[in-house]
Amino acid sequence: MRFRNTQQRKEPSRLKMAAMIDIVFLLLVFFVMTFTIVAVEGDFRVEAAQPSANAVADAPPPVETRMHLRLTAHPDGSLAAIRMNDRYFSDFDSLHNFVLGLAAERSNVDEPFDGIVVELDCDEQLNYENVIDAVTAVTGDLRSDGTRVDLISSIRFR
Repeated sequence: MRFRNTQQRKEPSRLKMAAMIDIVFLLLVFFVMTFTIVAVEGDFRVEAAQPSANAVADAPPPVETRMHLRLTAHPDGSLAAIRMNDRYFSDFDSLHNFVLGLAAERSNVDEPFDGIVVELDCDEQLNYENVIDAVTAVTGDLRSDGTRVDLISSIRFR
């Protein structure tokens, strides 16, 4: 004897996509309307050195002055020494004060050093925070009244 299935087969339940799409659009509108544009922090120009086959053709123009900033590291990645050209510095504050001294020798301190390029040469194992501190030390100064003074704006990495 065979029993027939007397129960009706239920249709699988379907998700209501219209409600989901409405929620997604509401979230999208919310995030677009609450988005605020923040000023770029650390706005400075950085140029990477371009490799070339002819080193003579890459000679800098005569108006450009290059300052070589060398950061050496201990094997653990901590900072070992700071050297700009032939002068050693104990910390980034003394490097910053040296750059400020160069700015004080100029007649108009409020203009950035046009034509001066800092070539930043770092050991591979140097911690990244030290590179940022070096760039911060040479690029600008914050006065007591909150205004920013641009110092060296052109930095190249070796």
